[in-house]
Amino acid sequence: AGLGEVGALRLSPSSPAGGHTLAELDLRARTGASVIAITRAEGGVVAPTGREVLRAEDVLALAGTSAALVAARLALTAAPIPRKGRDRAARR
Repeated sequence: AGLGEVGALRLSPSSPAGGHTLAELDLRARTGASVIAITRAEGGVVAPTGREVLRAEDVLALAGTSAALVAARLALTAAPIPRKGRDRAARR
């Protein structure tokens, strides 16, 4: 099966994904794509967990089918983020 295709996406300061964890985004369930690495402005590469909070200018390495990568790019750049994860975190 393998990883499928791999692509990179830099999060802009206006990305709706900024400030959200990977668990909140639930990208794999929503789009079929997985975040396999994050490169940060300070130069570190993070092997992400669900608790990883995305920041503006992060470069995400995404893996999945070509359709999943397109869906992930739309979800990370244009689509509103579902609120269920945020609401759960607010109750803690």
